[in-house]
Amino acid sequence: MASVALLSLGIDIARWYRDDHQWSPEDIAQRYADMALRIVGAH
Repeated sequence: MASVALLSLGIDIARWYRDDHQWSPEDIAQRYADMALRIVGAH
């Protein structure tokens, strides 16, 4: 289940991210890293 969730993080960003989004790529990377660590129980 965790592997599917992690794959979805990477795939689904292409569906909603736009260059004019309020978050910078760095902000998104930090949020995604935090979510990924929580998904695998490391955070």
